[in-house]
Amino acid sequence: MGRRSISAALAGAVLCAFVAQAKNVQVTPAIGSKCGTNPLSDGKVVQCTQREFEVDRIYGSIAQVTVRIYGSDAQAEKCFKAALQEMTLHWNTIFTGPCLRASFHDCGTYHERMCTEVNGLAEPRGSCGGCNGSFRREFDEGAKANWKIFGQQNGMQLCYNFLWGDNHRMVERIRAHDGCSAMTEADIINLVGMVAIFRSGGLPAKGCNWTPGRPDTGGVDETWHLPAHTSTGAELMQTFEGYEFNQVMDFFDMGMAETVATLNGAHTVGYDRVTDESPASQGLGELSGTDILFDGQYYKEIVTGRKGWFESDRHGLCNELADPHLPLKKRRCLDEASPLAATVKKFAAGFQSGDDSAFHCAFCKAYQMISHIGMVFDPNFHVDNPQFRITKELMASLVPNVEAAKPAAEGAIAANEALTAAALSADFNVDPQGAGAVKLPYPAIPQ
Repeated sequence: MGRRSISAALAGAVLCAFVAQAKNVQVTPAIGSKCGTNPLSDGKVVQCTQREFEVDRIYGSIAQVTVRIYGSDAQAEKCFKAALQEMTLHWNTIFTGPCLRASFHDCGTYHERMCTEVNGLAEPRGSCGGCNGSFRREFDEGAKANWKIFGQQNGMQLCYNFLWGDNHRMVERIRAHDGCSAMTEADIINLVGMVAIFRSGGLPAKGCNWTPGRPDTGGVDETWHLPAHTSTGAELMQTFEGYEFNQVMDFFDMGMAETVATLNGAHTVGYDRVTDESPASQGLGELSGTDILFDGQYYKEIVTGRKGWFESDRHGLCNELADPHLPLKKRRCLDEASPLAATVKKFAAGFQSGDDSAFHCAFCKAYQMISHIGMVFDPNFHVDNPQFRITKELMASLVPNVEAAKPAAEGAIAANEALTAAALSADFNVDPQGAGAVKLPYPAIPQ
């Protein structure tokens, strides 16, 4: 058995006892860049290539793996643990949805072709997207323009405040640790999504790996490449095909339909505080009935309950919804033929039987795929560097007595909403423009 085959076997067997469904869905290649038609673009495009992880340059060397970023052999691991510790010590459940969303919205902008100018901004110029730390600049520019640009990054004010605001200064805290001054925002944004998963109870029993070394970009990305909340299952698969992470997907033995259906499960946590009711959204409210817990409630609701908060959620079950002129809460699935339906039903059944382990394991794998968007994938990294695996034991050693979320009574959920209201007050709105979330027409942008 070759080295890559050994790694693939370990990825599937050591971390999670999870059998992927057959990869039998044909996916249409993603469409090209909108540079030629978008009025906010200069019409010029660049051909993009995936970037290398630059661990040595950012942190120094870690054995013989991709090296370019931090300092001594163990420096990347030290910064990894320092970041986990700081974020966990200062965590609040109100950050869960916004920070998980921010980690994806930083990475999900990659496309093989990109404009050389984005939203009329010549400086900083657009980059090729992917996990590159551009989320902060996109949020800054969007808030400054009252979200007429970069609207896809609206709604994540709470996570922005957690990482960069005066109340927490999380990025500053992490970089203050010895040898971590160069830790990139791309790595920190990516890691905070993992903390959100852990603190909301979604970490698999054997843990989940993380890879350090994402370089920051100097620009902003084309955020319209992010998935739309009006998308069908097939359209979501087409969007994800443009991320060019087939090698990572093969490594984790997951098909495209399973990957997309699993990542949609991120809507099991969080709250939509941005959009009004529309044919594509149920409006303001919890994305699932257990919005602070990372469980399979989301899938159960698609199959048997509220049917999904966004139109794209409902397309996890069906291809066609009833009358598009009606509010979403009145629209029902007319079939169960979505390419995502098999995975949605499987995770719904797991939740109803009291076992979310298959969902948690699959989401760990899918999150690692997202974490490699726009990056060159090294299939041996997880085998060579198990020190970057996040486990409950590791988290307990960093922050004694820390616990993941547990099912909460209605009173606890109400208290969480009170905390959220306080966090959106003037005391917490500390970004340079002082702007909070702004209501937009659909497609909805969840927190």
